[in-house]
Amino acid sequence: MSHPHSVQRCSRIEKSAIKNPAHRRQPADGTWGTDKLAHPSVPLFYHTYLWKERGYFYAKTQKGADGYYRRYFRIDGIEYSVRSKDFRTLADKERKKREQLANKAKPGTESVTVQAWGDSWREVYTTNLRKASQERIRGLQQNYLYPLYGAVKITAVKRIHLQSLLNDMAKTLAKDTVKHMMQMLIAMFTAAVEDDIISKNPAAGLTMPVCRPPSTHRAITERERVILLETAKTHPMGILVQFLLYTGLRPGEIPPLTGADLVGGYVRVNKALEARTNEIKETKSKAGSRMVPIIPRLSAILPDIRPNQYLFPQPRGGLMTKTVMRRMWHSFVLAMNETEAELIGKKRS
Repeated sequence: MSHPHSVQRCSRIEKSAIKNPAHRRQPADGTWGTDKLAHPSVPLFYHTYLWKERGYFYAKTQKGADGYYRRYFRIDGIEYSVRSKDFRTLADKERKKREQLANKAKPGTESVTVQAWGDSWREVYTTNLRKASQERIRGLQQNYLYPLYGAVKITAVKRIHLQSLLNDMAKTLAKDTVKHMMQMLIAMFTAAVEDDIISKNPAAGLTMPVCRPPSTHRAITERERVILLETAKTHPMGILVQFLLYTGLRPGEIPPLTGADLVGGYVRVNKALEARTNEIKETKSKAGSRMVPIIPRLSAILPDIRPNQYLFPQPRGGLMTKTVMRRMWHSFVLAMNETEAELIGKKRS
């Protein structure tokens, strides 16, 4: 038997099988290859050479004026070609070319940057998420991903880059933040593969790094309690801080409170402020909806307000935002430092 790629002059029976479909013999695998038998419309002459490959006959490609044989094929409507001075290697060259094209991003996507794709992905594929989740994703991109890789072409991003990013974040940030970042990277780059922006997913196989131990909450000391209450006597945020101290409410549960939530010596807690959007939402769980008692000391200093008024509005009126509350708290902490210095000075004198 001749070599699979050897060239031989066809017998009349073989030529008849090529020219007349009725004379063809079905291949051993039971199927007719679409490009493995010369089409009957191709004119065959007695001087035409054919070559065999794995039991199939191929019409020999004519050599071009430049001395090269060429083979053409189409992928997604785009025509490609390979060439060789030895026509017996064209099939291997075509296979390698197809593999090369399969592992390469589609034309027009080579210049897409991480930031360009990240913004497009967020705007198109996260619309089903809550607004707070969308803002969290935007914050992760703007604060951690884009400063390092925003201008990098998305085709140049490797898994080691993304894993290093997660590892660095784990050194200083909370576990939840790192987890949300990893989830976002996987979703973002998976969509890029599915949209043919990239051929391989650099986020596949990412692992959750060991994060720093979570910070623990502690009760304030007696000394801190004295300084806090002394500062609260004169600071604009004094009543709000005492309300937090005596009720144990979360900071986000304070802004939505109105006069209607003060009921018979209790405060009704069933709403909270979403930090990223400043929208009022229900508490996270049924257990979060509760009635909290107000001790007489606190009840005596609460303002007298109408049912539709906020209990703790902004200084200029309206719903207090987390940003305003944070600024006021920082101001209160500075005032506490001054109060502590005054108490130390009085003790020495």
